[in-house]
Amino acid sequence: MKPPFVALAECCEFLDHVRRPIKESERVNGPYPYFGANGQQGWINDYLFDEPLVLLAEDGGHFSNPERGIAYKISGKTWVNNHAHVLRPKEGIIDVDYLAHALKNKDVRRNLSGSTRDKLTKAGACQIEIPLPPLEEQRRIAAILDKSHSIQGLLLQRHRMLQALINSMLISDFGSPTEWPLKWEMQKLGDCCECLDRYRRPVKESERHEGHIPYYGANGQQGWIDDFLFDESLVLVAEDGGHFADRRRGVAYRIDGKAWVNNHAHILRPRGNVLEIEFLHRILRHYDFVPYISGSTRSKLTQGQLNEVPIPVPPIDRQRSFSRCVERLVSSLSTSSRSLKAAESLSRSLAQSILESEK
Repeated sequence: MKPPFVALAECCEFLDHVRRPIKESERVNGPYPYFGANGQQGWINDYLFDEPLVLLAEDGGHFSNPERGIAYKISGKTWVNNHAHVLRPKEGIIDVDYLAHALKNKDVRRNLSGSTRDKLTKAGACQIEIPLPPLEEQRRIAAILDKSHSIQGLLLQRHRMLQALINSMLISDFGSPTEWPLKWEMQKLGDCCECLDRYRRPVKESERHEGHIPYYGANGQQGWIDDFLFDESLVLVAEDGGHFADRRRGVAYRIDGKAWVNNHAHILRPRGNVLEIEFLHRILRHYDFVPYISGSTRSKLTQGQLNEVPIPVPPIDRQRSFSRCVERLVSSLSTSSRSLKAAESLSRSLAQSILESEK
């Protein structure tokens, strides 16, 4: 028997009147997490809440892509700004963990308002309906989904550890960026790489014929296409739209085989016997390009500026030795990535099958 659907207004108390925004410049750093629409935004020295609650994005949420999550659970002493609704589950009616799972990937687009920026008002949030089985069944469902998310967390932790190990190897073998000029010959990218930007070509998504060839942009694959421009191992560096201010996310990446690249990424091919492709990739992946970018409204790394960027060029044998070690780890990283994606897909399917039944 299918459970009844109830509106959030019937099973939750909204505590939006308690939340309060504080500008980052005015926050005093402290031990309490400061939350917003999509998670923790920082730390603060005081708190507004001290209980298990569920936060639901009001504005700035991933409403058009709910797989990324629009709600999450918090507990303990916390502060919440005005970009997230604060939901307290009504005792004896709904379990807090079940509520968080029921809302986490909920498609609420029909409840939104706002012409320029999607907004889930309190009135719209109150009308959101979720299935409400008996309390014990809610707890059983929450326990199953918690277990699934725990497995995802372990896989993600392993994935990050492998990535950190590669970065540590780079520093261990070749030093930090401040040490490069003291330890190795330095060359400009324009002297040790060939830039293939003249071959790249943008194609609007509406004009692309979907195929099996990856279509790349500034920050990675953007989709698929039915033809290719390149068929070799290359390194792509963001031209505009890159994560220049947060290079931990990566500003360069490697591609292999048949590919199409648009005009938002520079394309580098190492010259002759000077650079190993994987070494080049790892040197540039988290490179600080900020001193070389221009643009007052949108950061841009022009081809001319890219050509001036200095990088270390150790002996090719040292590069190849490093690359062989990295490629073994990359193989493990690829396996880890596939496992993580499979776990995420399985978790979403599981949640959908349990929570998204027809009325």
